[in-house]
Amino acid sequence: AEKADSKLVAGMYYLSPSMSSQEILDILLKGPVPDIVRITIPEGYTVAEIVDTLAKNGLGTEQEFYQAMQTFRTKDYDFLKDVPSGNTRLEGFLFPDTYFFDKKTKPKEVIDRFLQRFDQEITAEVNSRLKELDISIYTWVTKASIVEREAVKPEERSIIAGVFDNRLRKGMALESCATVQYVLGEVKPVLSLEDIAIDSPYNTYKHSGLPPGPIANPGHASLNAVLYPEKTDYLFFVAKNDGSHAFAITYNEHLSNVSKYQ
Repeated sequence: AEKADSKLVAGMYYLSPSMSSQEILDILLKGPVPDIVRITIPEGYTVAEIVDTLAKNGLGTEQEFYQAMQTFRTKDYDFLKDVPSGNTRLEGFLFPDTYFFDKKTKPKEVIDRFLQRFDQEITAEVNSRLKELDISIYTWVTKASIVEREAVKPEERSIIAGVFDNRLRKGMALESCATVQYVLGEVKPVLSLEDIAIDSPYNTYKHSGLPPGPIANPGHASLNAVLYPEKTDYLFFVAKNDGSHAFAITYNEHLSNVSKYQ
């Protein structure tokens, strides 16, 4: 071992406290691990934003990532069973997290890592809760994506999930700005009447029920909020200046909140 120090190369090594000194030495003598790219995907990013981030980090071209996404089917992951075709078909299923990729990782393997990470969210408890609620994984992710984009304060996620459930139960339109922003492809602080009139199945002002699919990639907390929504009588909410919301049961209460905060 006395000759070892002349052979060591600077770089990144993966070691763990449980290794013996011999194992550590063997790893050090093998040389550093290849170039690693660290990528953090925030909760609520869309497929387009994720693809943009991956391409900017040199893991492949946008086109390669969109092509790679087309190749995943139910045979790869059960949870893809209701996923449509189209460029953004994996919207909702690219789990937001921090990932470490070798620079040489192929786009298909990169996407696969996101899907593997989503798969970890589907525990036995989640499966039985989905059965209790009688909703599919696709509906669960769709709802969670709206909660993700609407809730700013973590403690409000389950209340907002409950409000959407109340509205769905009563056959009211969700009227979620986030769904319109998804169609527009931009986040506007205030939507115009023109925006709200936009003709798209994702426009939940115009069409009742849920949009055709997820509008973003939700994180664990929003997925959980949909499984365990807070029971309230609220049917409305409006954003205050600090990101929290004023909730209301009646339309009149809601109107006075709107005039107070908007």
